[in-house]
Amino acid sequence: MYKLIAFNEVAENFSAHFALGISPYFDRCKSHETGMLHFITHKFVRYLCQNCGYERTESLENFVCRRYSPQAWKFLKKLM
Repeated sequence: MYKLIAFNEVAENFSAHFALGISPYFDRCKSHETGMLHFITHKFVRYLCQNCGYERTESLENFVCRRYSPQAWKFLKKLM
């Protein structure tokens, strides 16, 4: 998990790995309460299912590594 002050750097990395903006996938209220970036994993997984062909029968790790890269998976793990 990242501190909220690192938001700009995290947003850039997220965009570089997934070609998406991170804004729809983080909870602003919880992030401001805790000071940590609170990523909404289930919302991102739903996006992957609806738009990228992810099937929940496959592990998320395998899908992200295959579709994007192993570095994208490492980054995503830190967000979750």
